[in-house]
Amino acid sequence: MLTVSYIIMNVRDNKKDGTRTVYITPSHTESTASSSGNVSKASEEDSQLQPIDINQAGHEDLIALPGIGDVLADAILEYRRSNGDFNNIEEIMLVNGIGEGIFNNIKDYIYVKDPVYTSEAENESETVSEIITQPKAPTTHASTQITTVIPPETEETVPETEYTTVIEDVAPIDLNTADKETLLLLPYVDEIIADRIIELRDSINGFSNSYELLYVEGLSRNQVAEITEYVTVQPPETELHEPKQ
Repeated sequence: MLTVSYIIMNVRDNKKDGTRTVYITPSHTESTASSSGNVSKASEEDSQLQPIDINQAGHEDLIALPGIGDVLADAILEYRRSNGDFNNIEEIMLVNGIGEGIFNNIKDYIYVKDPVYTSEAENESETVSEIITQPKAPTTHASTQITTVIPPETEETVPETEYTTVIEDVAPIDLNTADKETLLLLPYVDEIIADRIIELRDSINGFSNSYELLYVEGLSRNQVAEITEYVTVQPPETELHEPKQ
């Protein structure tokens, strides 16, 4: 709260009409000092929320993030030493102990310089079934005015094109429930990769996030980054058991 006090600077009597004029000025010294202290404190708090590059951050920078203590900070540094720099901020969820909950708390305070989200094979995901070939019209020769006519009993009929399911029809695909046929719709996934995804899912009792696809042999980081655009991860269902009598 700003408090203004006044100081009487001068008093003058007007001899002609007998009036008196009083000159006063406000004093802000005390309130100004208090306001300056508040601004300094607010600036200090704001500086603690500056985003950090997780490929350059040290231990002290990391523990300043919400939900990141000494153990997780050490785990992030160890992951970076073992696997190299993070390609994007989402990859930090591959660090043991960091799930989507912690990621959502820190995502506004971290960044990666020049993140990698490849789209080189965007057009490769299109299948041949998406392209409908139109039949050619009967050939006519304008110069001789001769038109080829097919008799009704031998007239060829154009077969109906059977529609094939594509990735856009079913995306996002749940990695924890998708069967092999559905996984084959994903880019870079053939029968071998689909079997490996299912084997990994069974061995870890379900995916906790889509970036665990990096553990599938045969998939690169760039390929996994593109696949994650078409998949999601829902918590695996757990069976309920009646308590023993």
